[in-house]
Amino acid sequence: MVPASAQDEPRVAWRSTGRSLRTPNHVIRLFRAKSGRTVVGHVRRRRLRRAGHCSRSSTMSIPAVAAAVSIGELQSFNKASRRELGASPRALRTRRRTAVP
Repeated sequence: MVPASAQDEPRVAWRSTGRSLRTPNHVIRLFRAKSGRTVVGHVRRRRLRRAGHCSRSSTMSIPAVAAAVSIGELQSFNKASRRELGASPRALRTRRRTAVP
């Protein structure tokens, strides 16, 4: 059983990185300073680039591509695709079909 005073204290996850301890927020700040984007932005970009590849190189349906990259809402997927890749998933697929002889 945990004492009541310990239950009320906020939990901070400390990670050991070599000889220093860093909080998750500090690690996030370091990531942003090094890469120029947030962790969430990096993951989103990776998912959408994978979705673009799936849209161009497979016969998966657009909802299946969205599900494959863990974006449940089709509207969110279309919006994110336009923002990150510059075109909707359908337009990316159409470009592929017209580019291939």
